Formats: sequence, C-alpha cells, structure tokens
Amino acid sequence: MRRKKTPPAFSVGDALGVDWERWADGRPFRLKRKRHYPDADPAVVRADVRAAAKRMGKTVVTARDRFIPHKYIWVQFADHKVAPGQPCPCGSRRLLRVHPNFLRCPECNAQLLLSEEVEETEEKDSRATRKLRALTDVHLERRAQSDGFEQYRGYARKHDAPVLLWADFRLKPREDHLDQKDVFDRVVAVQTVPFPELTELFEADHGDVSSLWNGREPDWDFVWEGGGEELEEDSLSEID
Repeated sequence: MRRKKTPPAFSVGDALGVDWERWADGRPFRLKRKRHYPDADPAVVRADVRAAAKRMGKTVVTARDRFIPHKYIWVQFADHKVAPGQPCPCGSRRLLRVHPNFLRCPECNAQLLLSEEVEETEEKDSRATRKLRALTDVHLERRAQSDGFEQYRGYARKHDAPVLLWADFRLKPREDHLDQKDVFDRVVAVQTVPFPELTELFEADHGDVSSLWNGREPDWDFVWEGGGEELEEDSLSEID
C-alpha cells in the first residue's frame, strides 16, 4: 500500500505564505511546484523569494530548472553580495571560494554571493517594473486575487503600438486595491501581446483596443498616461 505524502506545513511570511527560511542556509535547493510552493507562475514565485530574502536581510539567486522549467525552480540564499575584489562586510579580505559564484568568509562565517552588482543596486527597478514603466496609455482592470497577488488586465501602448496587457501586483496586508503610490514596487509580472496579433482572432479593429471589450471600455481601476507623468487615480474600487 502506497502511503500518501503529507504536504509540508507553510508558515505565513511573504505573499505566497511560504516559509522560505527553511531553505536559507546557503545550500542550493531544487523546489517543486505544488509541493514546496503554491501552484503559481514561476516569475511570481521567484519575486516572492527575492522579497523574502530582502525581509531576512539576505540576498538570493533564483533560476528556473533547465529541464522542467514549469515545475521546478532553484534557490540559493547568501548572507551578502560583494563585487569582485571587495571585502566581506565584516572587513575581512581573506575570502574562500566555495563555488564560482559564492565565497565564504572565515572570519564571520558569512556566505557571500560574488556579483558585479553590489548591494546598493538591489533597490533598482526589477524587470517587471522596467517593463511597466516602458508602457504608455496604461489602462488596467482588476480581474482576480489569489495567493497574495492581484491580477489585472487591460491595454497599453508599447513604442506607440497598442498591446493587450496582463500584470500581477503583490497585495499588501489589509489592502484591497492597487495603491497608485507604490505600484512600481509591487508589480511582479508583466505580459504584453501586440494588438495586431489579436485582430484576426477576435475580428477586432486594428486601431481600436476597446473592440476587445465589445466597443465599450470597462470602469478602469488604474490609468496611467506614462511618459514620465504622475500616476493618476481613476476609480480604485474595493474588492467585493
């Protein structure tokens, strides 16, 4: 008789509710979807890992598995990130290489991630943030909420061409709508599809994005003109 495996117990920590500290001892771990973390998009999961590392005061390397990228991710935490030739934050310059990308400080026993990007660059925009900032005429409608994230759908313009837009945002505790003040800090995934690719499928007008909504635009939850202008509130509606 085959025994049923007991699912791991997750403690509430970051948006996905995964206790990432279980794998923060410096070793590389191959984690499985729906076993070690919820059934979520890998980009969202990796963003959650990075948020956990920041909360723990650590840094982390994440990667999708080379052979089964939709089911597994790799994570490896480190205590600090240092550039080549730089000392450990404790001041020691006697660092031991334990991997091409990792060092060990024998003075404080810290594990260090060797990277050209020093710790100060951690505050720079993420890939999803850069993708969202590059868009103009952004219109988003809230579609769903799950696993600590909000999913929005709408349209925008990319290099002046209309695109269908999907975006996921990290949901703050006790908040039930997208907050315009920190939208670029909370975005974790952005996907766009050129509108012309959809015109034949939906028999839509090439230049009129509202045709995807039967010619009638929704009551948008979030509108941003882009081009360096400030975010503006349209109707930040609450979740029913």
